[in-house]
Amino acid sequence: KGKKNVRFINESFMDVNFKNAKFDLILLANASRYIPRTQENIFFSHIRNWLKKDGVFIIHSDFFGGLLGKLLAPLMIYFSNPSNLNPNTTFEWELEKELQKYFMLKNKLSVGREIFGRGQHTAFICVK
Repeated sequence: KGKKNVRFINESFMDVNFKNAKFDLILLANASRYIPRTQENIFFSHIRNWLKKDGVFIIHSDFFGGLLGKLLAPLMIYFSNPSNLNPNTTFEWELEKELQKYFMLKNKLSVGREIFGRGQHTAFICVK
């Protein structure tokens, strides 16, 4: 309230239009599973185009990493609504491969509550 340079937009990331090189930082937390299957190229190309030359994209994976995540992933896929879960972007090990197609990974951080000595999720710090 009272901020002139803040605007809230309620629209799908797939449909919204921004000028190229508009943002210093784009953050996507706990929503990577909703990137539509087979549209990863469109989604990540949008992000890449919207970032300024030295801009940063931070994306937070939606699911456990490491051995625990790999053991539980088949169950999550089986019990999930397929339209709400993209295996290419939900799981840390697949998301990392997808990101490497579009960005340079500057850092990878384990974040969240510790389970069996490992953070629940991974945050990827990406640049053009």
